[in-house]
Amino acid sequence: MNNINEKAAVHVNRVRKRPYDLIVIGAGPAGAFTAALASAAGFKTALIEKASMPRDKICGGFISSRCISLLPKELAVSSAAAVPVSNLNVIRSNKIYRYQAHDKLGLLTDRRDFDLLLYHYALDRNAEPYEKCRVTAVVGINGRSTEKPLFTVRTDNRKYPEIQARYLVGADGAYSSIARLAGLRKRLPGLCGRGFATCLPTGDKREPALLEFYPLPLLGGMGWSFYRPGWINRGVGGLAGSHKLLDAYRLLFSTGPGDNTPRGWLLPFGGPFLPDATGNLLLVGDAAGFVEPFSGEGLFNTFISARMAVSALIEAENTGQTAGVLYARLVKNYFRKGFFPALAGAVVLHGCAVLNPSLLLNRIAALAENGLWFNRQPSISEDNAFFR
Repeated sequence: MNNINEKAAVHVNRVRKRPYDLIVIGAGPAGAFTAALASAAGFKTALIEKASMPRDKICGGFISSRCISLLPKELAVSSAAAVPVSNLNVIRSNKIYRYQAHDKLGLLTDRRDFDLLLYHYALDRNAEPYEKCRVTAVVGINGRSTEKPLFTVRTDNRKYPEIQARYLVGADGAYSSIARLAGLRKRLPGLCGRGFATCLPTGDKREPALLEFYPLPLLGGMGWSFYRPGWINRGVGGLAGSHKLLDAYRLLFSTGPGDNTPRGWLLPFGGPFLPDATGNLLLVGDAAGFVEPFSGEGLFNTFISARMAVSALIEAENTGQTAGVLYARLVKNYFRKGFFPALAGAVVLHGCAVLNPSLLLNRIAALAENGLWFNRQPSISEDNAFFR
């Protein structure tokens, strides 16, 4: 029996050493969704993650309805320990403004659970996982003249020191090592905000789901408390520096000895004006810098960019063109053209927070439902099955 197992293991390792069609680096929502779509389209796909899944992910934990609308119907998002939320409060100058939506604004969840759901969705569609593999180098090597050049991805995992593919997608977040190795980014993104949050147990599992926002116009952002049964996620985000945002956090929320120190993350939104591809290497999600500038929401644009990337890969296969050129065209037509309207919309909404906070309720609700004038679906939705 041991001999049979050893032979099977050798066979699996030999199969894995064959070049892939696509390597996706980063198994968060951007990478997992890209890998799932690519695998479903027939690409032999490797999904590389530096950590062991599941892993913690700090964020607000709110998945808006517009995000959910971009996911396949067979993906049971509600099963990811998520609860629907339709109640919304805005608190300004000690006054509470209340709003109740007719339908759900989205879901509140633990990102650890949500990310794991997407990860398993990719694996169920035959993406091959490589966990605990930190990428140390990316090398381009030329294959035979009839083939596309191969990428060689080197990792610190002794079991899988090198993995090869014809296409490469960097989905490894705002601090993307792939973006730096490819020369597409410096150490930090150019235009970005910051967020700080912590998740605390409340002990009350009967507590109704609620979104509560605290406008911070002078800091170019918001504070929040997101309530779901048994838990509260509270944080701040904005354009100000880390020290000012942490000061705002301490002013908004009284902290006790057992409270966790808020953890921070970057909110890069300047990606539409930075290079997002080179050759057949593409960046998606936060690695590309596609965060929505008003709310700091990253998932909506993450899922759009994942779909765009796979659309570009499919067209590259069918036409022989370079995937990066095709992807850059899609990014320009959607993200770059929509950047200034989105930025103007963000300014208007922050103005509402100062002049008339009650107006902010409808605007936040409309944003969650993709109903604001500066939010629109990609025009390529009519041209590719993945966008329907």
